[in-house]
Amino acid sequence: MRVIAIILIIGMLSYILMTRKTNVKRTLDAHYDTIYLKDNGSHLDIILQNEARVYKAYGWGSKEFYTNVPTWGDLSFKKALKALFYDESIIRVNTYHDLSSEWIPIKVSKQELTYIEQSICNSFKRYEGNIYYISSGLHEAHGQYTPFNTCNTWVNDIFKGAGLLSRKWLIFSSGLSNLYKE
Repeated sequence: MRVIAIILIIGMLSYILMTRKTNVKRTLDAHYDTIYLKDNGSHLDIILQNEARVYKAYGWGSKEFYTNVPTWGDLSFKKALKALFYDESIIRVNTYHDLSSEWIPIKVSKQELTYIEQSICNSFKRYEGNIYYISSGLHEAHGQYTPFNTCNTWVNDIFKGAGLLSRKWLIFSSGLSNLYKE
């Protein structure tokens, strides 16, 4: 009974906090860059473009999910519990050579872009060199994955810190991506 009560409380708090926007009165000057938000329906990635016109997608999340659950069919109850309750974190970096029409474009100032790049860079446990030259793959990351600190929370917190439109708190990917689809 307590588990059901906790789940209901988390669900209600998630809904309330997901409806609260932050950084609503943001202004952007004429000089801006574009980043992209990728939403697969449950997970958000931040996509940055480098000087060579290559897109790098950064996604922070559960080590259990990234390493042991390649498809939803591979998800077991035991793996889900491990991932949800205090799992190690990892960053997945994917490389794309073409812009996807499914990505959500977001205009950012130079200062906001610098903050986003630094936040992503600071999320890596072991990092050498420039953020754009990390090879695609999985990398150890700072932080623990919990029901209150998810892949989508990571993206939302970076956006919030950069001064971008974000939510007070976020679990579900649509809570942030829908802000930029409006």
